[in-house]
Amino acid sequence: MSQPLKGVKETLLLTSTLTVMAGATIAPSLPQIAEVFQDLPSAGMLTKMVLTIPALVIALTGHLSEGP
Repeated sequence: MSQPLKGVKETLLLTSTLTVMAGATIAPSLPQIAEVFQDLPSAGMLTKMVLTIPALVIALTGHLSEGP
């Protein structure tokens, strides 16, 4: 393996755990977030999207980081 690619697998593995940890950190506060934004017409749906959107962005842009 060439020197510039050293540690790429480890970095990708550690970075991928951030999504799971972020979801686990935010999930308990979703009811309070929904309560604060209850005046918005679609607050319930948008609150749930807080967990979904990061995973969706990763799924849609993950192929951009592929190597040669």
